[in-house]
Amino acid sequence: MPSFIFVEKISCESQYGTCSQKIEQEVDKAKNFNYKNSKRTAQKILSDEFLVKSYSLKFVFPNGLKINILERKPKF
Repeated sequence: MPSFIFVEKISCESQYGTCSQKIEQEVDKAKNFNYKNSKRTAQKILSDEFLVKSYSLKFVFPNGLKINILERKPKF
């Protein structure tokens, strides 16, 4: 079933509200793939991003992906 569902919408939220613009631009690269590939791409992007401490992904019916992240605070 996941190979037939294509992700067209990705929403991203952090503990501060919406995600930073940099993270949203990176996560938008995971659009227009089937669910399995979109999830895999988003996981790779988020795990490589230094500002993201942890994250969770959730499928939103009919063709969306919701990402909740916990951002690191800058120390400067």
